[in-house]
Formats: sequence, C-alpha cells, structure tokens
Amino acid sequence: MSNYGLLVGFVILALFYISSVLVCNSENVNKATLKARVKEMFLHAYNNYKDNAFPADELMPLTCKGRYRWTGVNRGDIDDALGNFSLTMLDGLDSLFLIGELDEFEVAVKAVTRTVRFDSDVDVSVFETNIRVLGGLLGAHVAVMSIKQNNDSRMNWYKNELLEMAVDIGNRLLPAFDTPTGIPYPRINLRHGYSGLTKQEENTCTACAGTMILEFAALSRLTGNPIYEEKAAKAMAFLWKQRNRFSDLVGRVINVRNGDWIRQESGVGAGIDSYYEYLLKAYILLGEPVYLHRFQTHYEAVNRYVSGPQSAEFPFLFLDVHMHRPAQRARTFMDALLAFWPGIQVLTGDVKRAVVLHELLYLIHKRNKLLPEAFTPDFNVHWGQHLLRPELIESTYLLYRATEDPYYLKVGEQIVNDLEKYTRVPCGFAAIKDVRTMEHVDQFDSFVLAETFKYLYLLFAEPSDIPINVDDYIFTTEAHLLPLSLSRQRYSIQNVFHTRIPNVSSVFIKTSQYNVNSSILPQSSSTSNVESSFVRSISDHHGDRDLKIEKLLHNAAQCIAVGYEHRNPIKCNLDTSMTKNDPTTTTGNVDNDYLVSNHMGSTCDISEAPGYYYGHYLRKLPKCNDSDRILSKSYIWNMIDTIRQPVRQIAINLDRSINDFTVGVPPHHHKYTKTSSSPLPLRAIDFQPDNALHLNILKSMGISMSFNQDGRLTLTHHHNAADSIDSATAGVIFIQELINLANQKQSLVDLPVQNRYVVVIDPPSYGFIKFSACPAHFGLFPGEESIQGKEEQQQKEAGTKDSNTFENQAKQQQSSFSSSSSANPKERRWKPLVGPVRVVYPMDACQPIMQEAYAYPSVDLQWNQNSTESLNSSIFNSSKIMQQSKGSISGAIGIVRRGGCVFVEKAYHLAQAGAIGVIIVDNKPDTSSEIGPLFALSGDDDELNKKIHIPIVLLLSVERDQLLNLMRSHWNQTNQPLNIMLTKEYDVAESFNSALSISRVNNFFSFLFYRRENILNPMN
Repeated sequence: MSNYGLLVGFVILALFYISSVLVCNSENVNKATLKARVKEMFLHAYNNYKDNAFPADELMPLTCKGRYRWTGVNRGDIDDALGNFSLTMLDGLDSLFLIGELDEFEVAVKAVTRTVRFDSDVDVSVFETNIRVLGGLLGAHVAVMSIKQNNDSRMNWYKNELLEMAVDIGNRLLPAFDTPTGIPYPRINLRHGYSGLTKQEENTCTACAGTMILEFAALSRLTGNPIYEEKAAKAMAFLWKQRNRFSDLVGRVINVRNGDWIRQESGVGAGIDSYYEYLLKAYILLGEPVYLHRFQTHYEAVNRYVSGPQSAEFPFLFLDVHMHRPAQRARTFMDALLAFWPGIQVLTGDVKRAVVLHELLYLIHKRNKLLPEAFTPDFNVHWGQHLLRPELIESTYLLYRATEDPYYLKVGEQIVNDLEKYTRVPCGFAAIKDVRTMEHVDQFDSFVLAETFKYLYLLFAEPSDIPINVDDYIFTTEAHLLPLSLSRQRYSIQNVFHTRIPNVSSVFIKTSQYNVNSSILPQSSSTSNVESSFVRSISDHHGDRDLKIEKLLHNAAQCIAVGYEHRNPIKCNLDTSMTKNDPTTTTGNVDNDYLVSNHMGSTCDISEAPGYYYGHYLRKLPKCNDSDRILSKSYIWNMIDTIRQPVRQIAINLDRSINDFTVGVPPHHHKYTKTSSSPLPLRAIDFQPDNALHLNILKSMGISMSFNQDGRLTLTHHHNAADSIDSATAGVIFIQELINLANQKQSLVDLPVQNRYVVVIDPPSYGFIKFSACPAHFGLFPGEESIQGKEEQQQKEAGTKDSNTFENQAKQQQSSFSSSSSANPKERRWKPLVGPVRVVYPMDACQPIMQEAYAYPSVDLQWNQNSTESLNSSIFNSSKIMQQSKGSISGAIGIVRRGGCVFVEKAYHLAQAGAIGVIIVDNKPDTSSEIGPLFALSGDDDELNKKIHIPIVLLLSVERDQLLNLMRSHWNQTNQPLNIMLTKEYDVAESFNSALSISRVNNFFSFLFYRRENILNPMN
C-alpha cells in the first residue's frame, strides 16, 4: 500500500466532516418527545433493577428478582460476566450521569462504594470484567470529576473511591497477562488468580485479548502507574505479530501460550469485532500512531477480502473468510455484533460503505421487527435470539452525528417503538428467545443500561441536554466515558519509557496552557510520575512497525484539515505539499521521504495533538448560516439516500421471489415455475444429507449447508447463488417443501445428522461393541462412485458437450435417485469397510505422515491438545511396546487427532500413504455422542475432496478413549492390531458375520504359522 493511499483516507474524513457540518437541518422527528420516551424506558429498567435485584449482578425481568453467580440454571460461558459485584449497577453508572439524573447518580455511587467488593473466590471473564466493571468504574469516576469541576456543591464527599476500586479490579486482572505471549488468559479467579481457576483454559478470542488497551491505558494515565498500559500494549502487539502477512487478517481464537490460531476464520463480527475498534480508538485516545497504522492495515484487508468484490452473492457481504485462504468463505451467515462496523466506518470517513451496511442491517431489523442474533445475506434468520444489543443503535447515532440526516432519527424512532412493543415487560425489558415467535427470556444484560439506552438517548438529545460535551470524550466498546485529554498525560520513567518517533510523538506544552494535575487525576503521590513540562511517548512494546507510514498517518491526523479554506488553524503550519492532490503542489512526482522529513518541522497547537483533534474538530468549523451554506441539505440527504437504494432494491427482489414462488405452492408441486414443465431436480421428501449427489444439486439451487451451535445441520437458501433463475426457483420450492414436511413456519430448516459407526470386530466383541461417529461430506465407502465419475459417465452417455448444464444434470440425477431410493437394501451401492486400526504419525496428520503406524497407542500420547509433535518425539521412540506394534499404514485404518488443519487435509495425507479409512478423534475432553448431537465434517478444498476415495468419520473424546483402551488390551493379548468396521448403518447380523470372517482368517493364518514352526523345529 502506498503512503499516499494511507493518507487519502484521512483527507476524505476531513472533507466529509466539513461538508456534513455545513449542512444544517431541521428534523421532522420530535426529538424532545423521543428523548423523554427513552429516558422513561431507561428508568423503568433501572428502577426495577434497583428495587428488585440490587446488589445482584443482573435483573431477571420475568421473575422480577436478581441473578447472582451460581444461582439458578447454569447458562455456560455467559455467566462468566457475573462476579457477584453488582454488575448492572457498575455498568450503568455513567448512563445515569449522561441522561441528567445527577441526584440518582450520586445515590448509586454511594451504594456501589458501600456494598461492592472484589475479594471473591469466583472465576470471571477477563474481557467482560474489563469492559463492564473496570470500564464502568472509570467512566463513573470521570463523570464525578466533571460534576465536581462544574459544581462545587456536589459530591464533595467523594475522594477517588471509584478510582481506588478500579485499581483494585485492575490489579486482580493483571495475573491473567502472565503468559508466554502476553495475551491474557480468558478467565481469572478474583481472589486466587490463574492458579485458583476451577477450569483452566488456554484459548481466548481475539477480541477478548485485544479489547483491554483503552481501560488499562486510562487506568495507567489516571494513576501514573504504567503497568496496566504496558500489559495491554504487549497483548495488542502480539496479536498484530500473529496476523497473516499475506492477507493482513487475524483469526477468531488464539492459544495464549504458543500463539497458534485455533479458529482461523476472520471477519468483523463476534470474537474479533472490538479488536479492530480498539486499534482505532487507541490512536484517538492515546495518540500513538502505531495503533493507527495497524488499524488502517486491517481495515484495507477487511475491505479487500471480507467485503470485497469477490462477494458475488451479495455486493455488501460481511461473511467470514479463512485468514490464510481469504478467497474462501468460512461462514454463510453474519452475526448481530458486526452492526458496530458502520460506526467504525464513519470514524474513518468511509461513509458510503457505512450507509450501505447500516441500511442492510436496518432492513433485516424491519423484516424481523428486531435484529436477530445471526442472519443470512438474503435477510433470513439464522439464530433467532435478540438480546437488546446496542450495536445497530450505536452506528445509527454515529451516522446521524456525521450527516445530520433526519432519516437516522426515524430509524431510531422505529427501534424505540419495536423495543417498547416486543421487549417491555412489567419488571423491565426482556430478551427475546426467537424473533419469529417473540417469546421472552428471563434475561436482561447489563449492557442494555450501559449502551442500548445511552446511545438512544444521545441520538435524540440536544447538546444542552447532556452535562458534558461528548466531543471531548471517547466511548469504549461498552460506551463508557474516557476523556480525550488523557493523550496529554504520559510518563517520565526513563528505564521504562522512551520516545519512539523523534520530533513527532513529543509535543511541548506550556504549563499555563494546561495543568496536567487536572481534576481527573487522583490527588495522590502517584501523580508525581506524570511530567508537567514535557510529554514523553509511552513505552514501546509494539515490535513489528513501519515508522515511515506511521509518521505520515500521524501528521495527517495532527493537522487534518489544513489547506482547506473552511478552517483557520491556530498554530498549525503544515506544508501543503503533504497532500498529493493539493492544488498548491507544483511537482507531479513528490518524494515521500522528502515529504516526511519536510513535515517534521511542523508544529501544532496542543488542541491539534494526536487524538485530541477528533473531539474538537467539528466545533472549530464555521457555524452554519445562510452565507456559508455550500450544499443544500436536501441535496446531501438525497445523495445519501441514493446510496441506500441498491440495498432496498435487493430486499424488494427477495420479497418478490418469495411471493412469486412460495405463496400457495403445494408441498408436492413438480414445476420450477408456473410456466415450466421441467421436474424438480430434487424433492424434499427424497433428500438424504449424506448423499453427495444430493448435496451437489443443493449447491446448484443456491442452498448452502451450515451447522448450528448445537451441531445440527442447517440448510439456507441464497437466491443469488443459484446457477440460474429456474434453479433459484427450484431451491425456493425445495425449502418450502421442507417447511411443509416439518410443519414449521420458517425459512431455516434443521435436519438430523446421519450417524456413522465404528464397530469392534475382533473377539470378544464380535461386532457387538459399537461407537456412534460423525459423518463427513467428503470421502467414499467401498462401492460408492464419486460425483466426478458419475458426471463423466453421464457426459459420455449424453454425447454432447452441453450435458453438464443444470437441466440435463437434473434429469439424469433424478433418474439415479429414483433407482437408488427404490433399491433393496441388500443391493445398496456401498459396503462397510473392515480393517486393522493404527495410530499415525504425526498425530494431527497436517503434513505427510510416516509410513509406519502403531497398533498400540501409548497412554502418554497427548490427545487433548493441538501441539505438533517433532519427528523425534520421545513418546513414540521411548515406548518399547509402541515400537513393537509398528506396522505399515497401507491397508489399515488410521487414527488422527483433530485440530491444526482442516479435516480434508488430514484425510488426503492418509489416503496418499495408502490408508483405507480415517478416524479423526476429538481433541477436547469429555465430549461424547451420548451427551450431545453429532455434526458432519465439511470439506474446505474441492480439489482435495475429489482425490479422497476412502471413508472418514470423527469420534468424540469419550468414545475415542474407549477405542484406544480396546486397542491396547487387544495388543497385550494377541500382539495383533485391533480390527474394526466403519459403516453407515449398524446391522448386528452383518457385524457378527464380518467378525466371524475375520476370526476365521486369523485362525487360518495362526494355523499356517503353527505348521511352519513345527516343520522348521520338529523337536518343539
């Protein structure tokens, strides 16, 4: 990426803000009425929490009581946010302040300081505790300082109690960072640290590790203790280091000890979202150009791969991709958390993309009355929950602030109406179990008070309604207040901190201009660490950097609008040749190194310091009046509405498709369209989820397969992904048939996974011991024919080059299905696979495996991890019995460990080595087919799929351990590998017959061996 390319984004930002502020408007929406409604909604929820739940962590709005940790039904990871520390009150404190409830705010602060303690033997989420508890305390402390500064008679009793509590919880989170990578553990025990955890985990999400810097840096700068910012900066640096250097993308889940990516899908939704957000906001708050460079790099990658032109199904897709193979989609749906992204796009000046994505999200909201937790590109529901999340409202607020377009006020009004209608209950507001039924759930998360109602209030409030100027602050990911003036507060400890970019990141300040011992700093000895005459850059800890680009970005941000007539900077003398397109530039080719060095002498007023300009930027532009109105408001708003039109048209087309092809279609309709006479290529009643030909037809009809969180197979129709209009119509009718068959009024249909079985053949089992296993969408059982082979045969029979068109394929495959479905089970076209089973090396088979495999699996082998064994692994070489059990993998069924690479790569490596079958075993403890649903293994590489002609199954860990024990026991008794059967259907008689056949063969070879020994040694 060129230096100018990086600079252009911020020039666009400047131009956009200028043009947006010069557009004055008069809203048609009654903002005052809506502001009052939102305030009443907030107080309805807050008062019910205070009266019926406090000091509990959350309000249970249906039962009207408090939820504490360890009480009620265990909800899994969601309960890690609870710590018996009055979570909802802490999270909502600064919301009371912003809506003007100053008396209640003071009462709440007293209640918190009097009752909340953190010395509890409880395991909590580091991420949630940071953004909700630490962030809530810091935001409330900043609010108190603002109150005291503006009103000497209020809260005189306050002596930094909230800040002291913030230090307490911050210190309790610090042990989580004691990892080899610097990335924090996902959970910590508040009393005993990491060693006190009841369940220690080493994998954490990218957002969990990368959403610490704002709160920890603020804590450092408010107390003068650098340790917090240092820890968070190191974690951010390691995530940046681990990005894919080709795609510049990061994955979703990372191992905190070795830095391996556990989940490699990349996007802007859940698990990654706030990492990107905090890179941008860290620069805004702290003025460190390294964060801006990282954000800009990731942002370009997201635009290129996640929402780029290869999104053929839908032009504004934000579907996850594989970080190492960004051309491949990793998901067929989007989640509600990505609704924050339009707000980030606004902050970067990428307003067109922000308008488009926001409109898509709002249309999905309107179609479903509330935004579902996950949805498909054709506006259908994927996960139906609605948790009253704030992200869509946050983006609406930021778009309104940027454009002043009254359309976004109307969007906010619609959201208010929908929240009132569908989520309000007598004891507050309740989450929705499924937007298709609007059934309530007894759940009210703390972020509803902290964010949802806060952003709604700010959307409708006038500046005079808010006790602070919000332009002087930045909102954290939990919408807590942090002052932009923190960028001026640095450290002077020489052995820890040093200036990284000469003449750029240091700004001289006159003491008379700004007193660093301001009211937001604690009045303690710790403030002596903050230097008052010279602002020095914070500690590096950043590692991989490009200083030249950082300088350009930094300088562009310092004096962003210089050179434009709309602004007269106070003390900013930026050389106009910094901008390539500036009309004062006289040279066609400008040397970038010259520009950088030439700009180093420029100085800016402190109000232009890095990060600080964001809040003050709009207020320094001329006020809008008749004389300086450049563009009419109607012209600007019409232009914005033009950007929204393509998304609306797609929604209209989708609705028309549904109306044209599904309304009144009987369940056994045989036509593509009302005028077509071609039969459907596949009937819902005939569909078999393990039939490769059926899956090929689904793909041609635009139907994709995915898996719910509970492992069930899900079919989703993508109208624009079908091969043709007729194919898309056939897909709609197919889905409608499934709906009718299941008697469900939804467009998302769940289908059970068809089990595979691993059957132990050798005595004493004789086929009566079996384990249920997960199937795969690739690989073939003996006797099965690949899709490619069938297509080639069909083309040969048809005698035409056009025979692989959808219509010809459909007719040929329909005939095949009819004969297949009517065939006698004894005439099935596949056979079970029987053979000896061996453990391969390397155990994860993510690279070509060794030819020798092991019939005896040592008890010391590590199955519940993802580490890669070296070729001289001590376990494999030191175990004498394992060495004795070595034999060729050729002709055997190989056991490999899950993780490290995709399933199809493992299967390919075993097939290349001559294995006749593959058993992939789970790498997580305590998973079992007896306690959870099975799922199907997907093939991520079509080319590799075609090369695999052996069956593949996956065993969960409980069944895995049982099979390994049987292998050890069998070897100890016979010195022979255990024989097993892989089968699609478990038939006792068939398994028993196979066992007898194996037994007869083994007895025959034993007899031959006995005769040979007696012939060679007649005296024995």
